[in-house]
Amino acid sequence: ASAAVGPNPNPNPNPKPKPKPKPKAQTYNPDPNASPNPKVDEDLRRLEEERLAFEQERRKRRDSAEREKAAAIAARVALERQQIQLDVVREEREAAAARAVRQEREQLEAERRILEAERESRRDAAEREEAAAVAARVG
Repeated sequence: ASAAVGPNPNPNPNPKPKPKPKPKAQTYNPDPNASPNPKVDEDLRRLEEERLAFEQERRKRRDSAEREKAAAIAARVALERQQIQLDVVREEREAAAARAVRQEREQLEAERRILEAERESRRDAAEREEAAAVAARVG
């Protein structure tokens, strides 16, 4: 009776192993997330291809729009440069024209002074001749 007091009142020196449960029959599925239905798999694959094609087209359009924007900016910069060059040429021409006008004015002023000096010289000579003639008559 004292031997039966332990944790197992009927100790069996050769216990039978419990039978392992048989695994359920499973079909091979390479993608654990894929549906066992091949039609669904095909639809999903096609939808993923369409999504990728759409993304690629969207990237292409975005890249194209960015290229067009960059080309527009480059064209605007080129036009601004050209306008600046035209402004510089116009300013240089205006400055050259102003210098030419100023030189012509200075030349005309110099010619006027020469003519004025010649006129005064002739007048002085005429006055001296007249004074000499008057002095010759008086004297």
